[in-house]
Amino acid sequence: LHFQTNNGTTATTEDEKYAKVNANSSTNNNPDFIPNHNHNYADQKDDNDADEYEVQNRLVAFVSKEAHYSFVKAMNIIGFHKRVNLVLIPTLLNGQMDVSQLERAIVRVYKEERKIPFFVGVTAGSTVRGSFDDIPSIVQVCHKLQQKFKLCHKIWIH
Repeated sequence: LHFQTNNGTTATTEDEKYAKVNANSSTNNNPDFIPNHNHNYADQKDDNDADEYEVQNRLVAFVSKEAHYSFVKAMNIIGFHKRVNLVLIPTLLNGQMDVSQLERAIVRVYKEERKIPFFVGVTAGSTVRGSFDDIPSIVQVCHKLQQKFKLCHKIWIH
């Protein structure tokens, strides 16, 4: 896992995945949300021959109820509506995203609502509580569900 910090330094682990760590939530969340939306938006438009409004309404992002407001701001910038395209996941008493609730929400969105889970926003030091989500467990759940549902894309974890 590669972590890039604001000052450009990089830390690496054995795994060849990439993550960016930024001290400012707004500048971190807004630019990183848009490319993933655009990638999945294009895939769905090509695959289903659907109109833009239909495709836009099928993409769903997940963040904890304690997530920074900039996730909603980023969704507004790309034309998403928080009631249609965003699921707020309950947190545990310590402020961590409840991973079991995340898993249930992704399954519900995909199986019952026939929408596309494309993004999970995680918290690494929330603004109010300073809580950290259990990122390894969130990655495991997303990977498991991608395999189970044979999703044509990966769920972006930010």
